[in-house]
Amino acid sequence: DLIVAYAIPIKNSVFIDTSRVFTKPFSLETTLKHELCHIMLHQNIDYSNLPRWFDEGICQWVSGGISEIISNQDNNVLEKAILSDKLISFQSLYRFPEERNSVLLAYQESKSFIEYVSEKYGDNVLRKIIKNLSSGRNINESFYENISISLYQLEQNWQSSLKKKH
Repeated sequence: DLIVAYAIPIKNSVFIDTSRVFTKPFSLETTLKHELCHIMLHQNIDYSNLPRWFDEGICQWVSGGISEIISNQDNNVLEKAILSDKLISFQSLYRFPEERNSVLLAYQESKSFIEYVSEKYGDNVLRKIIKNLSSGRNINESFYENISISLYQLEQNWQSSLKKKH
């Protein structure tokens, strides 16, 4: 009941629940943009090099912050996790959890982290990371080569910035 649309990249297919896609903040255009982003990423990056958090974060960034998930009015799952020190590590988010609030948190964390990288280092760095991933480098190498710090340290910096903000 959380998902409005999803892509199956191996089949080049997108499935959209049109009965719900036209409710705010969704539109057919932004939802399709998000799902096509998944297909493009998976066509160009080996599955083993594309963690789910990065895949979702990039697709939300590309589509203007829209994900295929309905947040059910609980838009502050990330804030609650920050305040209670219960953020999910990216190492744990190669696959997303199944529990509702954890799924919402995983989506919100993914979006927030990619936005942090974009704001701090620029959109071009994200493009370079994607290019590195498509050439076979793993996620850790791709971040280090383009930002000169480890992904782990970058995640710690992002979490610190969230704690300061909240």
